[in-house]
Amino acid sequence: MDIDIHALKALEREREIPFDILVDAIEAALPGAYHRTEGAFKNARAELGRKDGHVVVWAREETVVEEEVPVEVDEGEDLPLDEEGKPLMRTRTRRELGPEFDDTPTNFGRVPPPRRPVRSSPSGCATSRTRPSWATSAGARATSSPA
Repeated sequence: MDIDIHALKALEREREIPFDILVDAIEAALPGAYHRTEGAFKNARAELGRKDGHVVVWAREETVVEEEVPVEVDEGEDLPLDEEGKPLMRTRTRRELGPEFDDTPTNFGRVPPPRRPVRSSPSGCATSRTRPSWATSAGARATSSPA
């Protein structure tokens, strides 16, 4: 996705909004749009190229790591041992973020078509289709009667 830098520069001149503030606002808004795409990663940030306007979404995958660590004891207490005389261990779970990678969605930045509201039909079934304005009740009866 590319953003027109010339349009941002014009906005900067016309509205007297610093260019960096415009870029920061766009970079802050884009992750919200990214998170509404299918398969989006929780940890992501957007970066807008200040010279070319190219937008990249950088994502990081979160993984769960389990490791064995000694049981914690209060100061002055002896470390508990198992039957073999080894320190008693417990499993500690923590989350790690992997390296960043480009996860810019295809067609990112394109505005999706508006969704039609779901309306209830006279029969009580939900439908998103509506009758054209010319299909009034009288007109519908007239066209449905045998000729």
